[in-house]
Amino acid sequence: MKKIISAILLIISSMSLFAASRPRDPFDKGYRDPLIRPSDIKQLEDRSCELYISTNVSDAEVYINGFYEGRSNLTVTGLRPGRYRIHVKRNGYEDRRFEIDLRSGYRQSYSIELQKIMGKIHLHNVPDSALVYIDNEKYSGSVLFVEPGTHWVEIKRFGYNTYSESVHVYGYDRVDVYPEFSEAAFEVSNLKVSKDTINPEYSNVFGKTDIEFYVTSNGSATVEIFNEENEKVWFCTWNSFYTWNQSVTWNGRNLEGEALPTGVYRIKLSDGNYYLETFVQINRGAAFSLNGINTKGSGIGSTPAVFPNNMSLIIPYMDVSHSLSAYDSGHSSFFDVNLGLLCQFAKHCEFNLAIGFLPNGGIEKNQQVRFATSFKGYGSVPVGQNGSFCYGGLIHWAFVAEPMPVVYGIDKGNGLGLAAMFGFDFPFLYMGLSSDYIFAAETGSSFYDGSIWKNSISVAVKPNRFINIDGWFGINSSINNPELQNCTDMIYGFNYGAQLVFLLGNTSCMGNIKLECATRRKGKGYINCGIGLSYLL
Repeated sequence: MKKIISAILLIISSMSLFAASRPRDPFDKGYRDPLIRPSDIKQLEDRSCELYISTNVSDAEVYINGFYEGRSNLTVTGLRPGRYRIHVKRNGYEDRRFEIDLRSGYRQSYSIELQKIMGKIHLHNVPDSALVYIDNEKYSGSVLFVEPGTHWVEIKRFGYNTYSESVHVYGYDRVDVYPEFSEAAFEVSNLKVSKDTINPEYSNVFGKTDIEFYVTSNGSATVEIFNEENEKVWFCTWNSFYTWNQSVTWNGRNLEGEALPTGVYRIKLSDGNYYLETFVQINRGAAFSLNGINTKGSGIGSTPAVFPNNMSLIIPYMDVSHSLSAYDSGHSSFFDVNLGLLCQFAKHCEFNLAIGFLPNGGIEKNQQVRFATSFKGYGSVPVGQNGSFCYGGLIHWAFVAEPMPVVYGIDKGNGLGLAAMFGFDFPFLYMGLSSDYIFAAETGSSFYDGSIWKNSISVAVKPNRFINIDGWFGINSSINNPELQNCTDMIYGFNYGAQLVFLLGNTSCMGNIKLECATRRKGKGYINCGIGLSYLL
């Protein structure tokens, strides 16, 4: 009997030593906490219990019945059915304490939301019109919740010097700020123009520039514009100001509304005691390059092309087209709708992103969605008095879920493309060459042999600055085509078409009407007609 009692005491002593060796929560007093329900329950194959605790922040400490179990996200096994006290904590966040009931034969999951410990900055006597910044981030209101630590407070009020102060905030604490404002002397600064070259014969974005400047308080100022003979051609006067940033639009015309001649014009901003200057150029011969836009960016029809560009523009666009075709397994027709955004950066590059919808675009499929993007870098050098030699490179990519017949895939299907472009641009004529190698135009796999090499010539006739008449012709070479037993056919097909591009009156809207054909030497191909609309920002 004594041996049995000794063995029981030894087991109890060992269990106590094991429990004592596990880290214990020093704040656990065994108080009763709220009982919460699991966020998810899954039945196990046996009668064991399993507990899973996840948190919205990583590495939170998890205690069960006062003993440390690990860090979230955490799975605990080997537990018996019953009620358990849970404590979840992490530095910088409020502790969460709760109780749970574990049931035999189930895995119970609990998703715990930990709230950040915050302090308050209370601003006094700050008018609603003032701008409040904490660590250069804009805030609103008079009571601001911030993380514990040191923060830089800035309060800007028109007509007054900026008030700034460094404050230290503790968790659950409040810091009161009583700003003192001193009146600011009137000053003008930061004179600039939104466009440095305009043509007043346009009444849209190409014929206007915004003259912008900054003032510190209420006062008066005048903007004057002088020609190269120092004659004043235009002015605007402000007798009072109510905010910091000021702007006025100038359309390159004098006070009588007459378009001014080509030249460099001096812009002078003065407040009576001090003045600033900048310059803007009027170029009556400058014209925006009217060109079509497709999923490869700007171009002539479906042919990549490069143009001189002296303006930065953002151009949202849409086009709708319909194709009639003959191909290996029969005849088909489908609509093609594209929505995109083209961003052009003056003299350097452009980026294009588009999404397209092709009902019956996969021929056997009812509909498809296409994603496309492109990046073009370009430059130009003067040729003669009014001409330019343009050059550039293009990378483009498109994705369609289902493979398309190669006659479509060249311009509407999958694959990665690399192109080089050259062109001569004159006031009334553009002529260009392009070479575009498209990897896997049919399958979409850039590692699949079966590519198209498209070499094209393009021409644009420009009777005036509001309309372009475009035409193009391309020879498509097939490289390692499976249909040709992986052979190469240098004259696999042709691609040609015509396009009319025009500005809608004197607005910033640009439209185009396109007719295009693609054929193969065996007579298979398609004809496509479409319309497009874009807006110049």
